[in-house]
Amino acid sequence: PQPGVVLQAGDTALPKVDYPATFAALRRELGDLRAVAVVAGGVALTPAGATALLGQDGADHTATLIAAALQAEAVELWTDSPGVMSADPACVPEAFVVPALSYQEAMELSYFGARMVHARALVPAMEAEIPIRVAQLAAPDRPGTTIRLHPERTPAAIVGIGSVGPAALVNIEGGGMVGVPGIAARIFGALARASVNVIMISQASSEHSICVVIREPEAERALGALQKELAAEIAARQIQNFDLRRELAILAVIGDNMRGTPGISGRLFS
Repeated sequence: PQPGVVLQAGDTALPKVDYPATFAALRRELGDLRAVAVVAGGVALTPAGATALLGQDGADHTATLIAAALQAEAVELWTDSPGVMSADPACVPEAFVVPALSYQEAMELSYFGARMVHARALVPAMEAEIPIRVAQLAAPDRPGTTIRLHPERTPAAIVGIGSVGPAALVNIEGGGMVGVPGIAARIFGALARASVNVIMISQASSEHSICVVIREPEAERALGALQKELAAEIAARQIQNFDLRRELAILAVIGDNMRGTPGISGRLFS
């Protein structure tokens, strides 16, 4: 296991890094090193000394943790892609490399399908304001994509378009929900206990309905959890039967400069 990465006790599927202990251990192991350190990526230690995994793209997370601990000048992530793309090239042949991104833009693109850098791996570098370069191993001379706090670029409103799918939408509605405290907490609690990840939510201002968007393979599990949790309200006709819509996708248009730029939403919907 890599030296000194310590996870919080009780972690299972999604480990949580104990940052103070991890940084102290990494500085102790690597801080005075005057050579090239080759470190196994994606593995860590629990406080009990057991080996644990850092999850998806754990090697990138290892790199940014070490960089943050040692206050490195930059992080370079070498991939089989020329950089972070403006869209999925499999869907959009005209997609191009985005030369510069902010940390927030990179997180959004990662979440909505641009899997060059996982959002968790961005956090240590973002907090330490360390730039990240994503480059292609087969073409090291190409500039790739630089991710930093204040990217230098032309003031384009949009940097990329991503999507998540297949998705399903569950609509929960009923007059018995209006003004009743705790309904939303029960809904999301039931979904969390069923290990259903909620991608998006929408709630009517009247509190008459709540819509949740989930990944389609989790739809049946979500319905079962909601029917069990709200069985009494359904029997009393306070909540109607749930409306489930399948075969959907979320389309995301991403860019820091969209804030305050009029007309973007109109162009998108038209």
